[in-house]
Amino acid sequence: MLLHIPNPLSAVPSVRYGVFAASVAIAFAISLLKLYQYGACVDINEEEYQTSLRTQQQRAQNLPPGTFFCTPSSFNNGTHVRRPLGFVRTVDELIYKAGYRCTSGGSKDLTQEELVRKKRAMEWTWEPTSCALLEFDPLLFTRHLERNPLLFIGDSISRQQFISLRCLLGDYVRKIDDPFSDSTFFMPDKYSAEWRIQLSSVAVRENRTMSMFLRSDFLVRSRDLDVIKPGEDLELKRDPFNFAWSHLVPEFKYVVINTGAHWNKHVFNTSLPILEAYQIMINKVLEYFTTKHPCVRVFIRGSVYGHFNCSQYTEPLLNPRLPMPIAGQHNWYDMLTMNELWKTSIHDFGNPQITYFDVSFTELRADSHADPKKPDCLHYLLPGPMDSWNRLLYHELFKKLL
Repeated sequence: MLLHIPNPLSAVPSVRYGVFAASVAIAFAISLLKLYQYGACVDINEEEYQTSLRTQQQRAQNLPPGTFFCTPSSFNNGTHVRRPLGFVRTVDELIYKAGYRCTSGGSKDLTQEELVRKKRAMEWTWEPTSCALLEFDPLLFTRHLERNPLLFIGDSISRQQFISLRCLLGDYVRKIDDPFSDSTFFMPDKYSAEWRIQLSSVAVRENRTMSMFLRSDFLVRSRDLDVIKPGEDLELKRDPFNFAWSHLVPEFKYVVINTGAHWNKHVFNTSLPILEAYQIMINKVLEYFTTKHPCVRVFIRGSVYGHFNCSQYTEPLLNPRLPMPIAGQHNWYDMLTMNELWKTSIHDFGNPQITYFDVSFTELRADSHADPKKPDCLHYLLPGPMDSWNRLLYHELFKKLL
């Protein structure tokens, strides 16, 4: 099935402009998509892969008596543990110690104060106390995603999770920069110009796409709260960065999806109360996956509220500090209700392929926000808490495969 991308220059007679107009139009459309992609390198050693697989299987079989694998719910029962990283001189050295094999996108021109803050935040990791988590293995995850690709859909927080995964898999994926936009793509062994003007099932398979991020802040059209579809360019004038996503789902085995941070009256154009509109959106999204793609494994990631005046925190909280419904905190207070709406609706739909992906332990990381001086007290540092999201995702996929 080819992905249809509407031609923004469709009013121009094709007789006059021919292939040139079509090429420019498609490049323009793709630059708007804000779509990110990466694939595997081809030089993964098969013997190394089999050894890693056997090691993981042995770990799974040798759990202590009475120990059970974590679920997304039980994983959130735990505590933060500090593991000092020692002295570091540069950001590169810091992210390498965190297990990253990439550039996480943050500034390298940090002051000593900011470097110390970032290091201190990275030293804390979440450990569940009542269940066991499979050890993250980037080689196994890479090989699995080659055959079972993963799609992230959501806002800039979802993009951060996507970047975190790319960095955790770093040794096994390859980076390609796309000249048509400011987007960064991660592809397999060789540069391919063709995929940018195809964006079809063939392009995904030929490029061995492992994972992709697509920006869609609301998932649905604000005018009628239906799932947004390709070709509805007028919707972007109402809701910037609310790009169509449903056409990509058939090409992926797994989908991680989230929406929440932008649901407020200042941004989302609806006459309904926000939480009422949000519930309608939930029903439309769950119905879409249940009826159209019942075999796709879907993870609905919970939203994590920010922390007002986050520069005051220097270590994880012991207990959640809930946001108050006051001006200046966006819709952070509503996120708690939004998460509960998802949980209830997923339970009521009863689709075993759809899982609520609980990351509420992150609510304790008031110390790990991206830039308290801006202030940006919603996004998180990379490396940071989102790495645990991806380790939990790996665990959820592999505990049923081993």
